[in-house]
Amino acid sequence: MKVYVACSWDNREFAKEVMALICKNGHTITRDWTEKEFDIHESGHDDEAFECALEDYEAVKNCDCLVFIDDGIDSPGKHVELGIATGFKRNVIILDIRKEQVCLCIFIRGNMYPIVKSKEELISKLEMLYELDEG
Repeated sequence: MKVYVACSWDNREFAKEVMALICKNGHTITRDWTEKEFDIHESGHDDEAFECALEDYEAVKNCDCLVFIDDGIDSPGKHVELGIATGFKRNVIILDIRKEQVCLCIFIRGNMYPIVKSKEELISKLEMLYELDEG
């Protein structure tokens, strides 16, 4: 299964761990955005930010599933990527890693996206989706 991982820039190290685990379990990552050496939101990076946005768009468009890491950090990019995935009718799994207890559910197109609380549970959901897609 081709997977895109959406997360805040501040939590990119955690996103890298999730991507590595996804790959270890036989899936592919459509784009590793964590390898950038600069924060595209800093001034002076407008051209690079535009190129990264286009690459992220294509990667989300070409994925089978978007993993949305909800870390509680305000990050418009990951929400835009969630919108792109929704527009292309991609599977979405929400990995909720926030420390505080909140009641979270995201309804889009009449569906409630699955919410998982651990990397292990995420892999289990990915496997279920993979089996459904292959079946």
